[in-house]
Amino acid sequence: MLVLLSPSLGKTFANVKAANADKDLPAGSGFTLRWNKLKLGKMAFSVEGTESQTWQISGKTLGPLKLVKNYAGVATQIFQKQQATYRLEGNNSGFAEHREIIFRHDELPVITSFNEKETQTGLIPEMPWALSAASPMSLFKRITESLQQNSLCSDTHTIYDGKRRYEVLLEGGGLGEKTRRSLDLSKAAASRYFLCTASMKAASIEEVARSDVFDDPRSGSRANAEPKPEKKSRSGWSRAWLFGADDRTMDFVLTADCGPVNLAGFVLSTPFGPVVGRAAQPCQTGQ
Repeated sequence: MLVLLSPSLGKTFANVKAANADKDLPAGSGFTLRWNKLKLGKMAFSVEGTESQTWQISGKTLGPLKLVKNYAGVATQIFQKQQATYRLEGNNSGFAEHREIIFRHDELPVITSFNEKETQTGLIPEMPWALSAASPMSLFKRITESLQQNSLCSDTHTIYDGKRRYEVLLEGGGLGEKTRRSLDLSKAAASRYFLCTASMKAASIEEVARSDVFDDPRSGSRANAEPKPEKKSRSGWSRAWLFGADDRTMDFVLTADCGPVNLAGFVLSTPFGPVVGRAAQPCQTGQ
């Protein structure tokens, strides 16, 4: 689900922004992702502003998942009346990556900046799918706001992040026993939570072809190479990566007054069991 910016700042993020996820954060802001007791990643969420809001998600991979995808990044979206600006800035195994996409109502998204380890060219938005496409951050904002307006957690949405597009089905409902146990939430307080489930079919992913290889990961320069189809592994920890070969389902558990985005926790389904995102400082909601 992540985010956005520029090559000169990419390395700064890896050293500063990702490190912020390790610091003490307000309840409901910082999350650790685990499979059983193994740490696979950290994430932190923030929201600033009123009329013009800035939403941000920072995160990094840890443990065995880092061996598959050594990544740290910051996703940001600035929501304004006339447009939304989505940015993703990351460090992919030492290579500084960045994207910036402008979304306007009834217009195709516009890539204003793009540089990745595997390609310098983003997926070009096309009619008809791109006209209604939303960014990953817009989808996340919709999910969290479904706590107040449950109907927002419904329908199939086309998501576009500059590198790929895919379809996500949202379904809302009460907190199920399996998800409640995964997050170790109180059974007595189950009625206080709203569950929004996001399901993504791997077959719906269209991704820009990759081109190998780069020369200098620090500068972002690379050698010329022929584009190659993206290969999706079905082995080992690569199957925990969000854009792998398997279908994905993620349960977002929401409750009032729980951090900046009302998020109590989330559970990502994988072929080898759930990956659970628990808050570093749980909200006091009768858990």
